[in-house]
Amino acid sequence: SSYDATPGTWSEQQARVNRQFFQKPSKLLERLIGVPILFLVNAFSQLPPIGILYALLWYKSREEAEGEHFFDSWNEVISWLCDPRRIPFFIGIFLARAFFTPFFYMFAAIIVKKVIIGKFEAGPRSNSDWERLRYWLAAALFPRKRLQKCTELMGRHYEGVSVLYRLLGSKVGKRVFWPGSQPVTDGTFDLLEIGDDAVFGSRSALICTTVDHAEKIIICAGGNVSDNCVVMAGSVIGKNAVLGSNSICPEGTYLPSGSVWFGSNGSRPTCLNPGDNSDAEYYQPLNEECSTDGVPQHASNTVDPRALVMDGDDSTLRPFGKAFYKGDATYSVLSLKSIVLFTIANRTFQVLFHLLPLWLAIQLGAVVLYTDHFFKEAWRNSFFFTVKEFDGYADDEGVTHDQFLWWTRVYDNQGHWHSFIQVYCAVVMCFILTHALRVLFWLVIELSAKWLYMGRRKPGRYNYDTSDYAQRWELYQLTAKIRKLSRLNLLQFITGTPMMNLYIRLNGGDVGKDCCLYPSGADPFMPEPDLVKIGDGCAVDCASIVCHLNTRGNFELAKIT
Repeated sequence: SSYDATPGTWSEQQARVNRQFFQKPSKLLERLIGVPILFLVNAFSQLPPIGILYALLWYKSREEAEGEHFFDSWNEVISWLCDPRRIPFFIGIFLARAFFTPFFYMFAAIIVKKVIIGKFEAGPRSNSDWERLRYWLAAALFPRKRLQKCTELMGRHYEGVSVLYRLLGSKVGKRVFWPGSQPVTDGTFDLLEIGDDAVFGSRSALICTTVDHAEKIIICAGGNVSDNCVVMAGSVIGKNAVLGSNSICPEGTYLPSGSVWFGSNGSRPTCLNPGDNSDAEYYQPLNEECSTDGVPQHASNTVDPRALVMDGDDSTLRPFGKAFYKGDATYSVLSLKSIVLFTIANRTFQVLFHLLPLWLAIQLGAVVLYTDHFFKEAWRNSFFFTVKEFDGYADDEGVTHDQFLWWTRVYDNQGHWHSFIQVYCAVVMCFILTHALRVLFWLVIELSAKWLYMGRRKPGRYNYDTSDYAQRWELYQLTAKIRKLSRLNLLQFITGTPMMNLYIRLNGGDVGKDCCLYPSGADPFMPEPDLVKIGDGCAVDCASIVCHLNTRGNFELAKIT
């Protein structure tokens, strides 16, 4: 930022770790090798839904072989879309994309990583075209959203995520608490080492490369990387050390055992607690120019390996590990199997929930177009519909019957009663209605889940081993994903409007008059609105208003006014 930019060498130092300055492979190599690999990996991930689509079309082709028409008119298309026998295939395609596509993608990407990209090693980066392609391809194959799609299905915070990172080449210890939003990486997972009982916050970045070097990032036992942090290449987070929210750990920096660091002042964090000095004999301080508030920072390359404690002990064991992995809690902790089953059931419901508006719109559109007595004849002929009179409901040649709820729909497959525009307008009109119902039911479901699972939040400490708050919050967050609509979020359609203020109030928030909340969006929207008080005339935009702390696994809630 402009605040961090200072005269001298800082701009050069920042450019070294800026990924926009990383050299890319030549266009020839990128297009002949890189782009085809990415295409093949993505194509492989789509095999499950494509397989179901093929089965659906094969099923339809059998009807054609038996003498039935195959999309000869729009009547035939609508008839096929409304066929109840098509519904299982339609649902199956979307369920396959939700449950199988993420793992098929990750399987193919890992094969490419092992066979083509290979293992990354710490040291100077070669400037060869092939070497640049390796780094570019690794970053392109493993963006955060791809990891996120897998981790959300296997339990976002649990051992399954550790297994995934190990398959990608990282060294990961036991009882690691993974974040709800996975960290951003550059794909060099071989250079990432994580000790036992480490704790991660959401939306952080772990960047193991610079423009000319690749170095390991090591997080020792009990290390804590909080929300929105940036950890640079060669950084080492010591045993029980804490990098606070929105902080930066500069390239090649060692945070001593038990120390606490926060923020970014001149691209360096400020020391709040120098630590317990248990590892003081194993490292040398940097020069005074690299100190903050009189506390010198330390170069990771001067640290004796004996200081890097990766195995956990009683001092590193967090409430999460104690409750979930040790079974030592004051309440009944849900097993990983139970959480995964809840996730699968919840995701299945959400897929069906978001499919219903389109499916119902097609069904209702067919009712409008093909049901003889659905509307009065005068109204139907006065709008954009021109309806051909039926001679009757006898099964004459070319006339088929269909039933939707209590309406009997009749299709004349020999004629072309309705144009594309008429069919499109009918379906769109019905979709407006069904989508409005979806928004209404989304709000009912999410608000019901909030008050059922969470109730009204109160300030205090809610550690994982003494309170079921975190467990209930996880179930609520999984349920609240019903607001996600493909790549969008239903909340994005009401940001900056009075409806957003109403939504926060319905969740227990105290919002004053004439407030403008998140007109440009948010990541995340305030997760604990009932602990937030906003006065009259306030504007909040692109800000993280988070009322919880998870320092060293100790979960606390506090009010924000």
